[in-house]
Amino acid sequence: MRRRRCAPTPTLRRGRPFADVWTKVAADDRPVTANYVLPEKDVTGPFLRKLPTKMEQMKDIPKLGFTSAREGLAGKFHMSQQLLSTLNPGQRFAHAGDTIVVLDTSSGQPVPPAKADRVEVDKNQQTVKLFDKPNSLIGFYTAPVGSEEKPSPSGTLKVTEIDHNPIYRYNPEYPFKGVYSRKPFTIKPGPNNPVGTVWINLSADGYGIHGTPAPDKLSKAASHASHELGR
Repeated sequence: MRRRRCAPTPTLRRGRPFADVWTKVAADDRPVTANYVLPEKDVTGPFLRKLPTKMEQMKDIPKLGFTSAREGLAGKFHMSQQLLSTLNPGQRFAHAGDTIVVLDTSSGQPVPPAKADRVEVDKNQQTVKLFDKPNSLIGFYTAPVGSEEKPSPSGTLKVTEIDHNPIYRYNPEYPFKGVYSRKPFTIKPGPNNPVGTVWINLSADGYGIHGTPAPDKLSKAASHASHELGR
């Protein structure tokens, strides 16, 4: 399966790509998918039997891991569980040695990733952009920005810390819908932690850029802890 070659279109209508975008997309003929042989570790877990729906119920779980091999594989290859199942009809993702079809997440080029020098968050467009030192765009993400309970600040902030596999700390001073605890509590790390697997702390107290346990819901719900990216 390869990316479709599309003829450039001159349309400048709102919501449609410009002609130069189509030209660049058409020039990229790298494969969209790749075959992947399931290793033992991907199918044996350990997995959570069930992920609680309420945040208060998560605080006593030692690790907020994946609930199934399918969820873990979807996270590993940055795709939805539905797409993974569609590409692999009848596959239960339960047997090591099986070959499945996944999105090809390799760059295809043995070059180190560009280093980000600046992050630009657009609250109106709900996007996060990464720029390198020469000010070239090297990353673009859709992201819920802030919430009614805790709107994101405006202005220039600094990144003060990057925490992989963070512990989530609930602050009752900023109550969320569906959370009734009047006392602060913490939730252990893991991909199903409310802020995912990465927390990028900002110089405004209590704000950061973070991951999400539900990447398929990006841009469909507000974030409680500021800017939200995929796992």
